[in-house]
Amino acid sequence: MTVDFLISGLFIFLGLMLSIFTQFSIKIIVIALGAAAIVKGFYDLVKVKKLSQDVGFNRMVLIRSLVAIVVGLLAFFLPLAFFKTAETVIKAMLYLLAIFLLISGVLQLFLVAKLNQEEVPAPTKPMKIEAVSYFLVAVFLFLVASINITGIIRIVGIVLVVVGVIYFIYLWHNRTLVINPDSVEDAPEDDAEPESSVPFEQIEDYSSDEEE
Repeated sequence: MTVDFLISGLFIFLGLMLSIFTQFSIKIIVIALGAAAIVKGFYDLVKVKKLSQDVGFNRMVLIRSLVAIVVGLLAFFLPLAFFKTAETVIKAMLYLLAIFLLISGVLQLFLVAKLNQEEVPAPTKPMKIEAVSYFLVAVFLFLVASINITGIIRIVGIVLVVVGVIYFIYLWHNRTLVINPDSVEDAPEDDAEPESSVPFEQIEDYSSDEEE
């Protein structure tokens, strides 16, 4: 439950950042996407590449991983290098990341098809969801780069704030109440049920009957 409250607070914080500090937030988003691309590239090289021994599969994973690392490095370091005058650089990085995500989503579906074809016991459903998320993020980045960056980002920020507040209220109303044991009084001894006991004489009579 504590983690859920932290998530709702994170939504509210990110929403306020996007709504108030829009230009700064766009740069942070690009840098964060760059870092995520770098991590994803190394992850695919270490984990995904081992899912199949097919040459085409491994080659595709290798190419996508290297491209992810290169694009991630550009998206991470260029906005930092030109942080004060990075509007043109940011827009270029948004287009580059969007194109990369589209290609990466297509390649992800290709990798899933290869795994299904070889009947490899791999978690293909999360990979399909990941591919769909690539497409959705790519469309969002295209919109942000081509239409009105500030307006869209502020709308997203407001939506995040509203979602975070609603989620927080839901969690608060459905929170688990903890009762302090010190506040619970013990029942009076008179009301306690007496323990069932058998007289000693009856036990002796019963044992003597068994011997006869």
